[in-house]
Amino acid sequence: MEEQEVPALEPFRVEQAPPLIYYVPDFISKEEDEYLLRQVFNAPKPKWTQLSGRRLQNWAS
Repeated sequence: MEEQEVPALEPFRVEQAPPLIYYVPDFISKEEDEYLLRQVFNAPKPKWTQLSGRRLQNWAS
């Protein structure tokens, strides 16, 4: 993967959200998105934690 310059975040701030929310379009490629989704959905069941109305995977090292 080639290194890219990181733009200033201020232009990407979401105004109708808490102050630390940013939306950066095309931050990852379509291929990266598909890869990440495959990794999440193919994770073994013990990797998931059930929370109230949602599921969580912790991928921290």
